[in-house]
Amino acid sequence: DCHIYDRHVDMVKEVIAKYDEAFKPSQQITGVSRGYDQQSGKAWYSFAGWVLESENGEEIYQNADEIKNLASQSGSVVTLTAKWEIREENVFTVRFVVIDGQTESELGSQFFTIATTAFRQPVLTEKERYTVRWDMSSAQLPTGAAGEEFTLVAGDRTVYAVYDPISYTLTYLAADGTVLKKISYTDGTEGLVQNYASEPYPADKKDAIPTGKMFVGWTEVDLNDWTLTEKFVYAKYEAIEYTLVFMDGETEKGRIVYTVDDIAVQTPALEEKAGYARYWDFTTDGLLGKIAALSAGKTEITVFAKEIALVYTVTVVVGEERYEYPYTVENLTGGQLTLLAPAIGEDKAFYAVGAEVVYDRENGKLIFAVTPQTLGDIFAQAKSVEYEFIFVVAVDFGYDGPVQYTAVGKDEEFILPYLTRTGYRLTGWNYKGEFIAADPEGEVALVFDGVT
Repeated sequence: DCHIYDRHVDMVKEVIAKYDEAFKPSQQITGVSRGYDQQSGKAWYSFAGWVLESENGEEIYQNADEIKNLASQSGSVVTLTAKWEIREENVFTVRFVVIDGQTESELGSQFFTIATTAFRQPVLTEKERYTVRWDMSSAQLPTGAAGEEFTLVAGDRTVYAVYDPISYTLTYLAADGTVLKKISYTDGTEGLVQNYASEPYPADKKDAIPTGKMFVGWTEVDLNDWTLTEKFVYAKYEAIEYTLVFMDGETEKGRIVYTVDDIAVQTPALEEKAGYARYWDFTTDGLLGKIAALSAGKTEITVFAKEIALVYTVTVVVGEERYEYPYTVENLTGGQLTLLAPAIGEDKAFYAVGAEVVYDRENGKLIFAVTPQTLGDIFAQAKSVEYEFIFVVAVDFGYDGPVQYTAVGKDEEFILPYLTRTGYRLTGWNYKGEFIAADPEGEVALVFDGVT
């Protein structure tokens, strides 16, 4: 059997001959190849015969050629494939043209047919500030882009070079990177940015200016560097100088020049005042960096001295009970602090550490004598009046160590404590100019006679 296929549609067209008798390799058989129906051919092509693929390569049979015995074995299948050729009238020309002013230059041309899927585009000379390309789409030619669907239309073409101006951007930035403004320009419109250095700060972006500083211009940029499509300029600032005037009441204590770049300010010394903590009140929230914002644009700022009364505590102990009374110097009257006394038995008296205390039994009050030197925490303890005298013994351990206060009565033994200190041994105590040897067992005692 001889099967005929159209190479493009893989379609069996016709069986040419069938042989009933046994096949003999030596037999010479002739036949006529059938011409393909021209009405079924491709619009741009002409039928050019049949092709037989064999071990020796291709054999081409023209229309109406005689053919020999094509196989050497009975029952073989021989496949002939239709061959197509582009019609001469369907070969077209594409020209690649560059227009420079009034001059038109052809850089090359090439033939193309329906079978052409890609074109050899001549290399275009680069042009500063422009991108260059061949405008294939306007010439109704495939661009070669991925996924492009294209149906070629017959006819010669002219493809023109296109020079697209590159778009450049100048971005104005604040010091913290906030975008203040952008200007886009191309070749021929660079005048939009030529005077960038004198560009004013955007009025609607004033909040981007750091507190305490003023805008003084823009950083430099090379506008002639056309290799960068995006250029940046940053706002420049200078610290505003403020004069800080320090006032303690009606007295001026000093003046200093300050900017927000200063890490610290050396403030004038404030006079101490017993019972108060005194300070310079820079801002309501204490942040020196906000002076400029709070000064409403002023360059001379007055800083006033302020003070706050310190809070001390009076601790009163009666037996196993403890009572705590907070007080400040503002609670004093004539150097005395009067507190409502807790319930105290008739056989109780008071002694206090660091201040004299009087128990006003009739009015149920405790009265402390407080001086600027004794302002501070006070410890008062109720004690039986069985003693004629009550002493407060202060033991000073020295070397910036603690002072221990202990109350004892007349004729009551006071045991001298024994203290340990790393690298030292306690040898004794000095009392009224006399040396008293220390005892590690804590058996050294003093007795006060009420006259001392």
